[in-house]
Amino acid sequence: MKKLFKLTALVLVGLLASCGNAGESATDAAAGNAADAAYDNIMTRVSVRDYEARPVGRDTVELILKAAMQAPSAMKKFPRKYVVVEGAALDSLRAEFPNAAHSEGMKKAPLAIVVCGDMSRLDKDEAAAGDGFWVQDCSAAAENILLSAHALGLGSCWTGVWPAPGRSADMARLLSLPESLRPLCAILIGYPGKDVAEAEPRWNPDDVIWMK
Repeated sequence: MKKLFKLTALVLVGLLASCGNAGESATDAAAGNAADAAYDNIMTRVSVRDYEARPVGRDTVELILKAAMQAPSAMKKFPRKYVVVEGAALDSLRAEFPNAAHSEGMKKAPLAIVVCGDMSRLDKDEAAAGDGFWVQDCSAAAENILLSAHALGLGSCWTGVWPAPGRSADMARLLSLPESLRPLCAILIGYPGKDVAEAEPRWNPDDVIWMK
């Protein structure tokens, strides 16, 4: 499949190159369309709190996880792990963390991805003090989860865990996580239901400081 993809790409590149200026225009148009689609995906994503009661395929979940792992990481330490929670485990999570199911619609979400900081991938001093950039690294991965889910036609909702007192430890206990893992957030994922709001523009020029 990979070889076929590469071959197809090479053929397309060759065809575009043989077309001269017309090929360049087609390439520019394709790049522009891709950029527009990526930007539109960012601007239209919303937190979804109403889901259809149907499962999300494993292949789709793995696509989302691949996007999460593509997020940047300080000094390439990648101190991140992902716990996919479904079924009875997800029911237990919702029962103990009401903020993860504060609407009937959210109770229908078929899965959650808990993004965790992996202290074993940090320096010993960083891990002992809870320092390092694991929060930033995990947050970048979480944003990729939200955006990729939206791009795949799914809805998602970030549920905060860290740094609420005790909440991260409680979730680690509930999921029987090793001591080295610290949950940052739990992201509910599923197919959007009917009660989904449209994205509101958040541009505010007062929040921008221009430096010369």
